[in-house]
Amino acid sequence: MDAAGHFVGSSYLYASARDWARMGQLMLNGGTLNGHRIVTEQWVTRATQPNTSANEKAYGFQWWLNSGDDQLRFPDLPSEAFFANGNRQQIVMVVPSQESVILRLGWTEGSYPVNDRFREILSKLSDGKN
Repeated sequence: MDAAGHFVGSSYLYASARDWARMGQLMLNGGTLNGHRIVTEQWVTRATQPNTSANEKAYGFQWWLNSGDDQLRFPDLPSEAFFANGNRQQIVMVVPSQESVILRLGWTEGSYPVNDRFREILSKLSDGKN
């Protein structure tokens, strides 16, 4: 709610860890979850592609993209990674090339080292797959 008591529809979704993870898994699965199609695969593809506006290109349909601008947002993460932000550095990151969804619900004032921490998580996940 804003200061006047109106719902804020532009940003920040408050959800449980399970719900955030489900949303990431839905996107990773191309629009299906638990065997049910929720959105079309074409919508997921479009939602995770750079936009064609004059604004920041590395933004899809409510998903921030690692690529699309002149430089990767997170240089040590795969270029196809995309993510949604929550309040105070909460994040759900989807990394299709590693079949991974990473969720962080901790609260941080200021910046959180997403590039470094998520690179380390992906490295550990890759080690476990070998």
